[in-house]
Amino acid sequence: MNTLFSVMILIVIGIIARFTIHIPFYLASFPNSIIVLLHSSNLGKANVRRRFALGFIITFVLQSYYYLAYTALVVKWTQLAISEKGVHFMIWAIAFLVVILPLWSFTYLKYRESEQLKHLVKECEPEVLKLAIDDIGYKSAMTGLSHQLTAMTFSLTLVGFFIFAFIPRVMEVLYNWVPYIGQ
Repeated sequence: MNTLFSVMILIVIGIIARFTIHIPFYLASFPNSIIVLLHSSNLGKANVRRRFALGFIITFVLQSYYYLAYTALVVKWTQLAISEKGVHFMIWAIAFLVVILPLWSFTYLKYRESEQLKHLVKECEPEVLKLAIDDIGYKSAMTGLSHQLTAMTFSLTLVGFFIFAFIPRVMEVLYNWVPYIGQ
């Protein structure tokens, strides 16, 4: 009975994560937008590249930190359910899916948006395309920056899940503020 109840709780957590994942991911990309908006037309190409690199790194760190906090919560909750409630160890498979599927669906959504944007650019009128490429924000969207960031976060989460599961001390050091972890 405890196993079934724990599976249901994990499924509810996964459903909530699936429909709310975009909020913190877009908030994490906010500093990148600020860095791009600070762009001035009198800056050279090298400075623009540095701004994009800085924005990319900041966004990646924030997105990864957020999603690894969610991963740590699910892993710690699963560990507690197994150790204290006697839940069957097969719940790890459900926990893995609860962590991976919301991010996978978000990454796939970003990939589709990137591909649609590339397709639209190919069909665009030359003068409209020039105006669009002049807009630095649109140029960054064309490169699939958002898709690249979520794909990198997805890869890090795959590794992070197993690190947190087998070396719980890592998650306790990084995410002591997450419920259940600091106990």
